[in-house]
Amino acid sequence: DSGFINPEQSNQNYKAMRKKLISSPLTGNDGRYGCPFCNKTFSQKYIVPRHIKSMHENFYQKCHICNQFVKNVRQHLKFRHSEKQHVKCVICEESFETKKLLRDHLSNCHGKIALPTSISTVKTCLTCGTVINSKKSLWLGHIYYQHMIPQRYFNCPLEDCPKTISKIEDDYNLKTHLLSYHDLKIERIYHCHLCPQKLLSADDYAGHLEIDHDSSIEVSCVICTKSFKKYQLMALHLYEDHTSIFRGNFTPESSTVWKCAKFPIESKRIIESKVSRGLFGLNNEAVQSTKYTFVKANKLEFDISKHEPKKD
Repeated sequence: DSGFINPEQSNQNYKAMRKKLISSPLTGNDGRYGCPFCNKTFSQKYIVPRHIKSMHENFYQKCHICNQFVKNVRQHLKFRHSEKQHVKCVICEESFETKKLLRDHLSNCHGKIALPTSISTVKTCLTCGTVINSKKSLWLGHIYYQHMIPQRYFNCPLEDCPKTISKIEDDYNLKTHLLSYHDLKIERIYHCHLCPQKLLSADDYAGHLEIDHDSSIEVSCVICTKSFKKYQLMALHLYEDHTSIFRGNFTPESSTVWKCAKFPIESKRIIESKVSRGLFGLNNEAVQSTKYTFVKANKLEFDISKHEPKKD
């Protein structure tokens, strides 16, 4: 009724098969070792029994923790019973035992825009009308990086560099820029959890937290009084609860729905030369040096009467 061979009997059969294939392997004219059940060949004879076990035998072993019969005990222990392999939410960094629990968390706590798909799916941004075809969620695949990161964070973190980093989804482009333009090979990029700023050393990170964030442990919403432990949580709240973004162009259809906000810099010790060079999005030339367009704050309110269907 179980639909597979008795595990203990299968284990004995596998050991006998392995001993036979290693002592009397099937070799071809090219000196490679062949599988007796398919046309695959291998460079070493001990790989053949493993191949047969995984591809041609209904072989199961019993997990000593949960008593479940599985084909690969080592992989089962790694992903089911190891705390180190828990999946983590990339938005709030909470850990979960299974991907299903993570998906439930994303949907219930962060909304459907934060939920990825198992296959590439067409998704449309309600703010600018951009269409993406990706497994990534609409939030991480488009909205967060294109609308919720202020313009100044696309600049190179070195003060005297006027270049901008076109893609900041990962550290590859920044590392490539630092190596090619500044001859700096950086092993690790430090990420501030209170803003999208990237730092090049642990000392820079500590100084940034002390100076630019006044040693705060949370970031406040730019519209209401709520505080969050991560910038991305604040950005998601701003997008979902206040229908506001930091950067981007509105489509005509959405222009009466979405508002723009500016991410403030309130530290009293920010170096004046940074502001004068436009490293914080205050200089028009710095803004125009990138393909992204910074939208100034406006006060567009949602008027439901404009979206009601016309009566005949």
